[in-house]
Amino acid sequence: MKIGILTFTDGTNLGQRLQNYALQTLLEECGCHAYTIRQSHPSPLIKRFLKSSRDCALHHSRFIVERKREINFEAFNNGFIKFYGKKLNFKKPNLSICNDFDAFIVGSDQIWNPMSPFVGDNFFLRFAPYEKRLTYAPSFSVDNIPEKFIHQYQKRLEGFRYLSVREHRGAQIIQTITGRNAAVVLDPTLMIGRRHWEAISAPYEQIPDKPFILSMFLGGKPDISVHEISEYLHLPVLSIDSLTDINPSQFLGALKQASLVLTDSYHVTIFSILFNVPFVNFNRTGSLNMNSRFETLYQSLGIDHRFWGTFEFGDIMSVDFDTIRDHLECKRKESSLFLETELKWAIQTMESKTKD
Repeated sequence: MKIGILTFTDGTNLGQRLQNYALQTLLEECGCHAYTIRQSHPSPLIKRFLKSSRDCALHHSRFIVERKREINFEAFNNGFIKFYGKKLNFKKPNLSICNDFDAFIVGSDQIWNPMSPFVGDNFFLRFAPYEKRLTYAPSFSVDNIPEKFIHQYQKRLEGFRYLSVREHRGAQIIQTITGRNAAVVLDPTLMIGRRHWEAISAPYEQIPDKPFILSMFLGGKPDISVHEISEYLHLPVLSIDSLTDINPSQFLGALKQASLVLTDSYHVTIFSILFNVPFVNFNRTGSLNMNSRFETLYQSLGIDHRFWGTFEFGDIMSVDFDTIRDHLECKRKESSLFLETELKWAIQTMESKTKD
């Protein structure tokens, strides 16, 4: 079965790229030939060119840093992501690509976020016939759909036979606006084993030559808390942020060698779990409340009290990975069953149409 993946592909977000690789791998393990389909950018080319030129002129040093990171990410994409040769148009009909694939799947990440300018009809597979539309762990990344978008989202969600989401809040949203039930499944990064991540990890030259704490924050970094923890454990801190010149493979190489991870990132937390590295979560500053993803993660994997301020200093390295592992195996089976069920439905529908 040839299947096209629709997800975010632009930018230099570590979790975004790794979840893309994970879904691709998961589908391949199900016997599919999986390709990620890129979209044209929603902003006109001339507008993006002018913005890029202005940014370069105003913030030259930052522009150079960002460009180095982009090149590093391109190397990861070229090495591990199978992109399809054609792009989807963000706004115009894309019917011509339908016959190139047996099915299309949307997921994971925040691809159903109503507040994102990069979310459009393509992420609801409106260009494809009903029987070719599949989902795996998309996220709304909001607690509620704004009133002005509810009718639009009702229509978009009606186009799927099987609905899945990454967070319990997402399932509640779907129930509220459509009356339908959606399966809450694991993020694809949790669905593939550690050996896959070991295989694509790469050395990161900035790693200290002794035990260290890995700090990665996408919002504001809580410097005082990080310093307190470093002093308490007598460990140096390796700090990574959205401008660090590091690609996903190097990130994995750094994280698996850390003694402790401090983060406000959902996917950094997931990889701490997969590599059995103790972690401490922090609320993200400077953005909307996105804690529903952590609430679902904690509930699904039996995680207790890993947000800073909810445990004593003496428990900072105490993570019950045995319990987490048991919960993870159960949730993997449930999530695999959902994916296998919708893939089987798509195959059976395709075969019946071929006979007709």
